[in-house]
Amino acid sequence: MSKIETASDIFSSANSLFIDMDYDQALTRYNEAIELEDNNPSFYEKRSACHYALENYTDAVDDANTAIKLNKKSANAYLRKGYVPPHILF
Repeated sequence: MSKIETASDIFSSANSLFIDMDYDQALTRYNEAIELEDNNPSFYEKRSACHYALENYTDAVDDANTAIKLNKKSANAYLRKGYVPPHILF
């Protein structure tokens, strides 16, 4: 019998891939985690960082904004927005 992956399992896998700088695969895994649990601000925060690493700045800001909507006190989400080049924001 195979183990069913939870959103947390997938998120953990994505984090490992991110640390290994396998950003494309990490992004895929973050997407899978969010499909299962779309109300977890941490998932959006980390996917924002992944988008940033891939230079997908607009997507990085979108995910940071979603994380902030889910948790107004999400310091990491505000930090992620601060990393984005200013010309993307305006």
